[in-house]
Amino acid sequence: MTGLPEDVDAVRAALVGFLGEFGEEGSLGLAVAKRLNEALVAAVPELGADPAIRADFEAATIALATALAGTRVEEPLMAVPVPTSVLNLVRTMARRRLDVTVVLRGFRVGSRLAWGEVIRALDEHIPDLELRYALLTVGWDRIAAAIEEVAEAAVVAYTEERDAWLSGAHARRAEAVAALLAGEATDLDAVTATLGYRVRRHHLACTFWLDDATPGRDPLHTLEEAAAVLAKVISAGDVLTWPEGARSLSAWFVVDAGVDLAQLRASSLPVGVHVAHGLTEPGAAGFARSHRQALAARAVAQRATTTSSVTSYDQVELVSAFLDQPDRARDLVRRELGALAARDPATQRLRETTLAYLRAGGNARDAAVLLGTHKNTVLYRLRSIEEQLGHPVLERRLMLEVALTLVEHLGDGILPD
Repeated sequence: MTGLPEDVDAVRAALVGFLGEFGEEGSLGLAVAKRLNEALVAAVPELGADPAIRADFEAATIALATALAGTRVEEPLMAVPVPTSVLNLVRTMARRRLDVTVVLRGFRVGSRLAWGEVIRALDEHIPDLELRYALLTVGWDRIAAAIEEVAEAAVVAYTEERDAWLSGAHARRAEAVAALLAGEATDLDAVTATLGYRVRRHHLACTFWLDDATPGRDPLHTLEEAAAVLAKVISAGDVLTWPEGARSLSAWFVVDAGVDLAQLRASSLPVGVHVAHGLTEPGAAGFARSHRQALAARAVAQRATTTSSVTSYDQVELVSAFLDQPDRARDLVRRELGALAARDPATQRLRETTLAYLRAGGNARDAAVLLGTHKNTVLYRLRSIEEQLGHPVLERRLMLEVALTLVEHLGDGILPD
């Protein structure tokens, strides 16, 4: 440890304590990783545009923070093995045909942002100026060595994965899927032969993913098994699965045009496995359209406060249209709900009653069945609801149901402060 002040033991002790805060659950390291994620996505948009890449990317930054915390003060950080999640990230980027320059730009920008986060953390947690300077001196060497080591390993992993996917059957299948999703497939017979999947039929697309904390011997194998379960539930013909990331999988099922999607919503999946699905769509264009719908449903599911493991596009299509316009959504909720936008439990019950009443077509008895309560309870609450709104429930039925649906899926975060 060169460049340290005379009291080396004090610096070692301070560094051990600082690193320890990085390693604890809900700790400084996780907070830094989350801020770093947002800043990196803003600087390198390719890391956030695709949900599979975003999931692998967030896992990688948290793993790096944990690796930093797990090192011993007396050893160089470069001696720590490169986290598997970092290699998974660059392999996913290679499979999605992102150029290696995106990988390098991510490490370059990440290095600058990470160093800024470390400086801020030290400013907040180490009040002694001399000790802070000593830790910065040590930290610079450790972080620089770590990033250089990780970047070199990442480029090697990226190159190996890219070469594997550019040769043989992998390349042909990747090109076929990419052409279908881009609407550029012309020879459908050749695509069918390459994929072993009949692209002229009706398709139902799904996207599967795992919770960050879900253990498993092999994440993709777990997701493949989940896809096989759903294929049986809907009596699918052909099944095509495609890894999107280390913990994400897309799947397409050849189905009858009138397949009952309620069967999917009632399906039981392994703990930690989630799926979002599109609608049944015909032909090559439907292959891509159903996949876009599944991705839109997944975006809602990952922002939603509900705990359902299955998300259907037909149930969240309206909400997905507002995801990129949170200010407009919040304004609509504030304007339409008025006093019903309060955050207390009693008002939440009134919102749930209002939504059930609207979905029951204005029938109090049917609303009571949906809520599992008595008709008179619904009627009693309706009087209070209309007082809060300042008008009859059915007077602005459409806009009111839109506002309540947004709150139902996005939770209190969409309510005005």
